[in-house]
Amino acid sequence: MWPTDVDYFEAVQSPATRFADPELQQAEAVTNRMGLPVSCSGNFAVVFRLRSRQGQEWAVKCFTRPVVNLQQRYAAIAGHLQERSLSYLVPFEYLERGIRVRNEWYPVVKMEWVEGQTCREFVVGRLEKGTGLRSLMYLVWYLSQQLVANDISHGDIQHGNLIIMEGVGGGRGGVMGYDMRLVDYDGMWVPAVAGVASGEYGHRHYQHPGRRGYYGPAMDHFPLLVLYTGLYALAASGDRGGLWQRYDQGDNILFTEGDFQEPGKSGLLRELWGSGEE
Repeated sequence: MWPTDVDYFEAVQSPATRFADPELQQAEAVTNRMGLPVSCSGNFAVVFRLRSRQGQEWAVKCFTRPVVNLQQRYAAIAGHLQERSLSYLVPFEYLERGIRVRNEWYPVVKMEWVEGQTCREFVVGRLEKGTGLRSLMYLVWYLSQQLVANDISHGDIQHGNLIIMEGVGGGRGGVMGYDMRLVDYDGMWVPAVAGVASGEYGHRHYQHPGRRGYYGPAMDHFPLLVLYTGLYALAASGDRGGLWQRYDQGDNILFTEGDFQEPGKSGLLRELWGSGEE
């Protein structure tokens, strides 16, 4: 049986004896006001924030169940990304001998920590005035171009995997004052893993109803369109707050899986069709 979130909570508080990686051994888990490690849990993993004495920080993903072909896919992804310089992607390491729990070693993914807001947090903070929404639309568009041009498909494009950074210059792919990073590469596709199965099918509020079972170069097309359309609807609306309030479910950007499964019954689609925006 794989470790639980609670097992990992205990383990990361003793990094010197629980991690095999020298940098992580010398780091410590960032904690909240209650003194507990800061974490974020998903379907099959929990992510912790670790900080070195020199101030360098990492996101460390610990898995709570086995993931199909994880090591093989991460090796292929790392090889593919090393040949390219993509500003939106974050350096990472897959460590097969990662963290020790109950005298057994389990893999982790060690990724540079990205300081910023998730896409959803960014949007919520700008509903009143709408500033920054069109800049975010541009960042999403540019990301789509870069992924296609470099034979990459992320596999789980959604608000929680896009980190928006403020107060930065408009470098390659960025716009003045904003930039973005794409995180979580468990379901990523590159040509070298074309025949390797994946158990990741993405966030339900972003995926096409026919996506289940498909793992390939076109799997980001629909979720990118969903995200871009949601941002455009908010940016163009004269009633941003009302639109958000009517369709927010706490884990989406306007659209939900029901809109895709039964579009004829979708109140959101009817409202957007009647808005006059093109």
